[in-house]
Amino acid sequence: MGNGTGEYIAGEPASTHEDYAVGKADFVASDRLRLDARYTFDTAAVNTLNPLGSWDYNNPSHYNLVQTSAQYMQSPSMIHDFRAAFSQIYNGATAAAPASDASLAFVPGASMGAIQVVGLSDFGGTLGRSPAFQHRRHAALLVG
Repeated sequence: MGNGTGEYIAGEPASTHEDYAVGKADFVASDRLRLDARYTFDTAAVNTLNPLGSWDYNNPSHYNLVQTSAQYMQSPSMIHDFRAAFSQIYNGATAAAPASDASLAFVPGASMGAIQVVGLSDFGGTLGRSPAFQHRRHAALLVG
């Protein structure tokens, strides 16, 4: 640019992976009894580096759903219907400093130090990331 200013352009590399499966089965045992079941599975992970390459963010997720039902026709005016489902959801978020050049450490043998400049976002060290560990698990069983 020639006037003492500079320009920094960086990408945010990311790798993703997902496995997804779904299945459904229906069974008519008789004119009066019907059964069915369904299963859904989804697992994924997204890994990204921040633009400066100082943090590696890993975001895994996992989802399971099992659903079943039975329907019995006792008479033309009376139908018994049973349904049950189980759902399990897992989401995670972690941040880790990738291996860095030892020359970036303030103390020999330690990991890269943190730099804080008023008015700028944090860089490096534990100050340069959001909470290091966030994992959530949810499970539910529904019967009706």
